[in-house]
Amino acid sequence: MKLKIVIQGITGRMGRHVFDTIKGTEDMCLIGGISRNPKSAQFLIENTQLPMYSSLTQLLSKQKADVLIDFSNADVLIETLPLAVKNGLHVVSGTTGIAQKTLKKIHQLALDNDKGIVIAPNFALGAIVLQKLAGIAGKFFNYVDVVETHHEEKKDSPSGTALSIAQSIADNGQFTSVDSEKETLKGTRGGVFKGINIHSVRLPGTSAHHQVVFGALGQTLTIKHDTISRECYMPGVVLAVKHVVLNTGLTFGLEKVLKI
Repeated sequence: MKLKIVIQGITGRMGRHVFDTIKGTEDMCLIGGISRNPKSAQFLIENTQLPMYSSLTQLLSKQKADVLIDFSNADVLIETLPLAVKNGLHVVSGTTGIAQKTLKKIHQLALDNDKGIVIAPNFALGAIVLQKLAGIAGKFFNYVDVVETHHEEKKDSPSGTALSIAQSIADNGQFTSVDSEKETLKGTRGGVFKGINIHSVRLPGTSAHHQVVFGALGQTLTIKHDTISRECYMPGVVLAVKHVVLNTGLTFGLEKVLKI
């Protein structure tokens, strides 16, 4: 039996790539898209005959699904989750900027309804490997800065990936934030997370870039990952869908799906 998939945010930057990917995946069947403007969505998605709906409620009144893939925003996801899991859907989402206390509630919601939810700040396999390598390097350094770059329309900063990388590093060592004796422009050293300085760059013409720079006496170690196109996220999305139908509760981060 093919998994019946619904995409929320189907006309967004990621939604269109997910549409193409699921359409070409043998053991998955795309049965509907959700967009605030269904007629516009149907035109934008290659004039497809795929049914479009303005809400998950409207979709569920017409047909049943197995997995909701969400690339909307935190507010929409939080509003949608209870309806989704209570109607038998597992959920995979790339939404970032969700508070830790909210994640705990989401985990309990999934357990109470015997469903799986995957929320991943980043679906690029290379970014997850970077996070793992940075955690290993954290055992041998006491000073580190994280720099992340995204397009100008990204709503949150720093990125969820940058915070996950910083947490992975912090789990493996103690770090000291280096402050300037005189800061002529406030905030120049970025934000500080457990002794790790994080810098966010927002510019048009960019995709996702994460760089970790460790420093020690007489040496630096730099680890970086660049997103060349959004196609790099698709293998991770497919892996998350296959994982979510077999695992109850919240799985936060693709590293948990990959078990690294």
